[in-house]
Amino acid sequence: VDILSDKQSIYIGETVSLESVITPADYTDKVEWLSDNQDVARVTSGGTVRGRLSGSAVITVKVTNDVTGESISASYKITVMKKAEAVKLSKSSLSMIVGETDSLTYTVVPDDCNDTVWWYSTDEAVASVRDDGLITAVSEGTCYICIETGSGVVSKCKVSVKS
Repeated sequence: VDILSDKQSIYIGETVSLESVITPADYTDKVEWLSDNQDVARVTSGGTVRGRLSGSAVITVKVTNDVTGESISASYKITVMKKAEAVKLSKSSLSMIVGETDSLTYTVVPDDCNDTVWWYSTDEAVASVRDDGLITAVSEGTCYICIETGSGVVSKCKVSVKS
């Protein structure tokens, strides 16, 4: 038995359908879905998982032979995340000189949010940004350094670079 899914994480209130792959395909055994943490994620008898609270849960599909009582199982870890309502940057604008570095920090609201974040520059030729918020001024111009949450909340810092 195996579990297939295209998602390893979902947000609170979202669902994902897990698919069990059982060999042989013409099995007649009992199939049971279980969650090791019902508070975080519940699973239906058909393998649909609903996120309830932020955290992680292990979803298990258990296949029991009707005749022998023997069972086999497969497990799948799912992370349930709380969506960000806002993401705030430490600065709204920066003036930099080519070759200079500076950094930004961020705060996600609410504080118990575990949403993912990533950094990007609207123009890497002007200023680049690393995953830790370190900005490098590359050439003259203006761009925005942005941070975005997995749920789509964005915050921007205007960066003006001079030589």
